[in-house]
Amino acid sequence: MCIARGEKQSLPPFDENDYANAAQFSSQNFESLLEQYRLVREGSIALFSTFSDEIASQIGFANNNPVSVRALVTMIAGHELHHLKVLKEKYNIG
Repeated sequence: MCIARGEKQSLPPFDENDYANAAQFSSQNFESLLEQYRLVREGSIALFSTFSDEIASQIGFANNNPVSVRALVTMIAGHELHHLKVLKEKYNIG
């Protein structure tokens, strides 16, 4: 979103494990987590569908590395598949 909207500053790195620990998933019920997932996924798809070729081609920086909006959208889709695979393998869900 930031790069699609023309952000010039490099997006900062983050530790995904710190983010996951801060989410307190164990205190949330499974149905709530599924609903959050559904809403974020649907919202992301709706947002990405508004990106023109010009916006998708924009280059910004994440962790001081150049990246296009199109590449980020592709990475997000692939990352979802990664998480679905983890759910299936680790928790037999899906």
